[in-house]
Amino acid sequence: FCVVGHNKNKLYPGGWNPKTPEGIVFDSIVADCYPKEGHADMDFPQHISQFVFPDGCRVSETRKPPQLFTFVLTSSSGHRLYGAALKIYDETMETENVKEVVSREEASSSGYNNNADPIMPWWSDTESSSNSKEPSKKISDIVFLPKCLVVLSHYAF
Repeated sequence: FCVVGHNKNKLYPGGWNPKTPEGIVFDSIVADCYPKEGHADMDFPQHISQFVFPDGCRVSETRKPPQLFTFVLTSSSGHRLYGAALKIYDETMETENVKEVVSREEASSSGYNNNADPIMPWWSDTESSSNSKEPSKKISDIVFLPKCLVVLSHYAF
């Protein structure tokens, strides 16, 4: 059993577009695992987070319904590992924190690091501007983040 969630300090490499909150994609990580150690019958698949979230953990403006999916991983020796994952949106993050992560990511990717405020998308402004060229749209103060509860087994379900 493992929990795969978002890496709150790192965006998905090259796969994000901050024009809308839902364009922000966090990198995925294995947040928790049971048992933590001692998988005598197999090595824990470290790449499971990339398999469960192949395009990263995409932010959502609304809480989405749970999704269940199954999969089979095959090792180089031909052994199969069966998995079932329940994707839920139960974690939240304030848009201000999302803005900070985007700012850090833009600064590190451009190599330009100073104390000036980066140019941020229209949705990240906490105050609405009547002079804005972008359409007026109410953005929530929080966004929802996905995580997957994953069960792995050597036996087919």
